[in-house]
Amino acid sequence: MRVLRALVLTSSILLTSTGYARGDSSPSGGAELGVEEVLRSVERSFPLIAAAAREQDEAKGALLSSEGGFDPSLRAAGTVEPISGYPKQYVTAQVDQPTAVWGTSFFAGYRYGSGKIPVYDGKLETNDYGEVRGGVRVPVWRDGAIDRRRASLRQAELGVTLAKLSVDQQRIEARRVASLRYWDWVAAGRRLATLRGWLALAVERDSGLAVRAASGDIPELDRTENQRTVLQRQAAVVGAERDLAQAGLELSLFLRGNDGTSLVPPLSRLPRAFPEAVHVDVPSARAAEERALALRPDFRRFDLLRDRSRVEADFASNQMKPAVDVTLFGARQFGPGDPARGESVLGVSLVLDIPILNRVQTGRVQTAEATIAKTEEQKRFARDRIVADVRGTLVTIEASLQRASMAQKEVLVATQLAGGELRRFELGESNLLLVNLREQASAEAAIRQIDAQADFERATANFRAATARDLSP
Repeated sequence: MRVLRALVLTSSILLTSTGYARGDSSPSGGAELGVEEVLRSVERSFPLIAAAAREQDEAKGALLSSEGGFDPSLRAAGTVEPISGYPKQYVTAQVDQPTAVWGTSFFAGYRYGSGKIPVYDGKLETNDYGEVRGGVRVPVWRDGAIDRRRASLRQAELGVTLAKLSVDQQRIEARRVASLRYWDWVAAGRRLATLRGWLALAVERDSGLAVRAASGDIPELDRTENQRTVLQRQAAVVGAERDLAQAGLELSLFLRGNDGTSLVPPLSRLPRAFPEAVHVDVPSARAAEERALALRPDFRRFDLLRDRSRVEADFASNQMKPAVDVTLFGARQFGPGDPARGESVLGVSLVLDIPILNRVQTGRVQTAEATIAKTEEQKRFARDRIVADVRGTLVTIEASLQRASMAQKEVLVATQLAGGELRRFELGESNLLLVNLREQASAEAAIRQIDAQADFERATANFRAATARDLSP
């Protein structure tokens, strides 16, 4: 019976009696698995983070495609009519170079025409060495402040930033959930250890009760009651083993090898105890909220979505304006031929295009403005949600610390009561039912302490995610 009293002295003895102590000699043994190791595994090879990174590559590809809108283009054409009432040949080529400066574009070209060219096509004919020409086009009104090329480029740039925020958000969420699954696993292991220690008390007691019942010191019914207790506690252990196995499988989604394969953590790597609860260092709740609003990717993305819609609205509004395009050009022909054609040419042309109804662009403006308004409302709710998240995690951290402290005191009192009741039973002043109730209260107090410690660690992980602490300010 002295062994039994030793087993119920403290909950730590209950836990270490199950083989989860540091240095377990399991075939799959190893150092205790820490949360930082899990988080390093997440950073290294978690598939959803890798998938988000591929989205970033897609956005960079879209940006490159938009930048291609400013690539130079070459157009060339040639016509030969050897059999005709007017046999002739005509060749033309032109290079266009658009720019991002007020929609301005430059062009340069060459043309050559010879043969029997009719009067009505006289402009096709050149001197023997052809004509070189060049110039610049400037949109004065429509397409000046913004055009399709620049709108697409700006939206693609915003898309790259959005993709980067998506990666950051996935990192935060993956680390948060990985931390939760890790502490679920640790808590499940600690609960199983407690229940196995609880079971060990009844099993150890059974042999002593068998001797006492055989000698007539106690009724046989007391031993039968203890056997019922053993079965009850065995069932509880089976349930805890199932919970631990499930928690290990959930954790394996985040714990991965160097090749990216998921790893189910062995029981030998279960931590012996929760780390000491250290209160999160927060200057003030307001400071934590401001940090969250400044760094949370899921909040910052609303500004980018609004800006992208604003670009579309600005472009559609610009397209409703008249087009006034001014072109400054120059040309000169070379070689033998008509002297008049050999003179240098410098000229200016003006193109005016006035839209009438503009229903297409008006509809696009209305759509973009509605999207902007919707985004602003979503952002307003997201702000409230983030503030609530930060405040909620701080409340949970404080409450779990208090619960853990009270549960620790309860464990000590319940352990003392269980030990005292056991001594009374040995002296014949109590009964086995009361002993079982005291031991059950002690085990339940230990489990409540485990749950409070796990809640604190989970709340800390949620707080880190809520304030984006894993991102640099």
